[in-house]
Amino acid sequence: MKLAIFTFLLFIGTNALACEKVIKIIDGDTIETSITGRIRILGIDSFDKLPKIVAKQSKRTGFSNKDILHLREVGKDFATETLANKCIQLETDYKDTDIYGRKLRYIIVNGADYSLSIIKQGLAMPYCAEKKIRNFKKYNEASRWKCK
Repeated sequence: MKLAIFTFLLFIGTNALACEKVIKIIDGDTIETSITGRIRILGIDSFDKLPKIVAKQSKRTGFSNKDILHLREVGKDFATETLANKCIQLETDYKDTDIYGRKLRYIIVNGADYSLSIIKQGLAMPYCAEKKIRNFKKYNEASRWKCK
């Protein structure tokens, strides 16, 4: 009986450590958590506000710059509704950090892959510069804006 109680408590403790609270939404593909800090969400490129990137995203999607800026806000709202103050799990892939020092992680919330969810909503695109990630094919197939 003591072993069963110990195993149960160990299981609870393990889950508690694997769960991180989202404390800030930067945009659709960048968040901050209570433990890891700033995270660039793997596999997605959400709509941006920087003019150079907006122009590239406009060309890729066929949307106007104004539409891209609107989609950025809607994507950030989606991230806020889906992730803010929620307990999430993080998963790694082949690379730990990006060139800005942000941790690169997949986000799992309520058992669902956040990257796949935001792509299916049309509020992010697959991140074409990282085709080596394990979920790239799944994200590209789910997107209306495919990587070549």
